[in-house]
Amino acid sequence: MMEELRSALTEVNLSRKAHLAACRVAWEALRKVSPHLATDISAMWPNDDVAAEWVCSPLGRDLCPIEMVLAGRTDLVHSILRGAEHGFCA
Repeated sequence: MMEELRSALTEVNLSRKAHLAACRVAWEALRKVSPHLATDISAMWPNDDVAAEWVCSPLGRDLCPIEMVLAGRTDLVHSILRGAEHGFCA
């Protein structure tokens, strides 16, 4: 039983590492597509890994910031960042 639990935890940890790696790739692509937006996002987070995970995470039940950019809603991401700067949840 403990070995099964240990194995499951190993899988979870591998999945987390793979997710972060994919988020890093997406973050780098966003930096190329929208450097100004990437600069604004970088200013909000302590490091690139946090920024990378944020741009790949759905905000509430909505799209993630990268999906918003792909949908032509970069303005919405900027609006969310401005709200976060003023203490509103992002």
